[in-house]
Amino acid sequence: MFRLQGRIPVERPPADVSAFLSNVANEKSWQGDIVHVELLEGEPGTSGAKWERVQVVSGRNIKTTTQLVDVTPGKHVAYQAKGKAIEYRVDYMLKPETRGTEVEMRFEGEMLGFAAMFESMAAEALEKSLPESLTRLKRALESG
Repeated sequence: MFRLQGRIPVERPPADVSAFLSNVANEKSWQGDIVHVELLEGEPGTSGAKWERVQVVSGRNIKTTTQLVDVTPGKHVAYQAKGKAIEYRVDYMLKPETRGTEVEMRFEGEMLGFAAMFESMAAEALEKSLPESLTRLKRALESG
């Protein structure tokens, strides 16, 4: 199992940030390796909503079912995802600031099956890409 954590200030109110983050389809606007997102059930922004999500990792399509497990508007958004190669949880904690919101992201994941042999490499690659990923999130939020 591996864990990652990062923070970034965003010049948007916490309610706007949580509304954006509670819809997995918005990931396509800030994560360039997402090639498919489809709502399977529920409504975006509501706990229990599920999406099929396909992300390209090292040239391979990694499919997960991603479920919104908690949304507290303006404060917290959490997802759990599971696929054949990975299982993970992402939590976004939102803190109001003078000029918007501080977004803290916590990621906890585990590679499954054959992919478990590559967990340390995957964790290292994700850790290196985290600052740029958060910067793209900031841009997407501030441009919308």
